[in-house]
Amino acid sequence: MDEYNRLRQEYGKLELEEDKVFIEFAKRYPASYICLNHIYNCRVMDKYEFPRYSAMFSYLTPGAFHGHQWETFRDIYKKDEALQSGEIFPDFTLADVFDAPMKLSQLRGKYVLLTVGSGGLDDYMALLPLKKDLYDRFSERNLEIVDILIAKEKNDLLKVTANNDVRWLLLSDYKSWFSPYLRTWGIDKICQLFLLDPQGKIVARNVWGDELKRLVESECQK
Repeated sequence: MDEYNRLRQEYGKLELEEDKVFIEFAKRYPASYICLNHIYNCRVMDKYEFPRYSAMFSYLTPGAFHGHQWETFRDIYKKDEALQSGEIFPDFTLADVFDAPMKLSQLRGKYVLLTVGSGGLDDYMALLPLKKDLYDRFSERNLEIVDILIAKEKNDLLKVTANNDVRWLLLSDYKSWFSPYLRTWGIDKICQLFLLDPQGKIVARNVWGDELKRLVESECQK
């Protein structure tokens, strides 16, 4: 995990340098479709996180763009914006491995560590040891862990449960990437991780490793 965090930090430094170069260009040509096309590709193809591409977008001239690409970008932007820290995570109802429906709002009053992922995916599997530790320490106090899995059939969830001794909620609508929830939320990359407060508000999105551990400990010990 230490090596993973070190590599993420090094990569982050390279990202900042790359963005600085683009921002200097955008300052000179804030109404250029070259700038819009670059940011569009950064989000759609390279899957930039919202804070990163939003900061780049802030240098463009409002009202300077129109057309299909612009409308598509604005739709993606609004969906991403709605799932940032401080926003209420949208309510949903999904079935667990016993076919029992679970509604997110049923968990109000607890912190919720919510992951959208896929069983067998490296990023998802890498989270399991930390989530087990947090579940053991805080599940009887004020933490619920919920994993929404992008799956085609119930057996996909059962394998994750059996092979990894998962004791928290695993949910799916078994529609894989065709899930209407994914389209509504604008999620086109996994894993996505959210920490929600007892009122359902997003405390943080996509924090990992030691940073996630410290955050959950800090919030759940309040």
